[in-house]
Amino acid sequence: MSMFARDLAELAKPDFVVYNDFLALCGYHHKTTIMLSKFLWWARVTEEQHPEKNGWFFQTGKRMLQELGITRRGYEKAREILVGLGILDYKRAGVFAKMHWRLNTDKLYEVMHQIRGVSAPEFVSNVHSDQDGYPIPRFIPLELWHDWLAMYAAKLGFKPGIKAKRRAIQQLEALQKAGEDVAYRLAYNTQKQWTVFKPFAPRTDYSTGNAPTGKTSTDTRTTDDVMREQMAERHRAEEAIANARGSPGATMLREQALKSAGITK
Repeated sequence: MSMFARDLAELAKPDFVVYNDFLALCGYHHKTTIMLSKFLWWARVTEEQHPEKNGWFFQTGKRMLQELGITRRGYEKAREILVGLGILDYKRAGVFAKMHWRLNTDKLYEVMHQIRGVSAPEFVSNVHSDQDGYPIPRFIPLELWHDWLAMYAAKLGFKPGIKAKRRAIQQLEALQKAGEDVAYRLAYNTQKQWTVFKPFAPRTDYSTGNAPTGKTSTDTRTTDDVMREQMAERHRAEEAIANARGSPGATMLREQALKSAGITK
């Protein structure tokens, strides 16, 4: 599916009054309208909590009838209407051949516009799926994201779960709002084997020992400039440490190099 249920739900507001449009779409069959609205909700929950299922979810027959508040006959009629419209897929799967469902969001998007008498405009989602099917904001480059996921798994010995991905995305969103280059940070964290995306600490002037005052800075350097300078300083410090090993005063030279690069023990 190219469209996520979350996209469809957002697009339905405020241009569409969801229930009224669903009612017209379902031929003014109230039970079918209730079922479609509920299925849209379940589809959104599945996308968020079980992205690996690619939109498929299941409910027991008993719970289905309880949630919808309809009889089995009403349920079968509603299912027939939705399947006939091409907006609902179903299959039996698993050990006990449980009934699984998936909302065809692309088709539903098209039909929702048809009942208004207008053609559905071309839609581009603001999210895309990673290699595990997890939806991530489009401002996060997939290739760099996948590199970071591979680093995470190699470093910790297990793949990041949904909670870890959600936390990383929230951190990247915060960095983007702060004006940082998300692509650069992904590459930087992957290189450094960092699993957390924290803002870089304000620079301290080690020549004077003065910490940042919080006043407006006249520094016109970009975040990228600062990061490159920090990396260069660390590289020079590492070279100084390597050259100082085994020589008189090595410990003192090492401490000076670390201090000049802003590296604390």
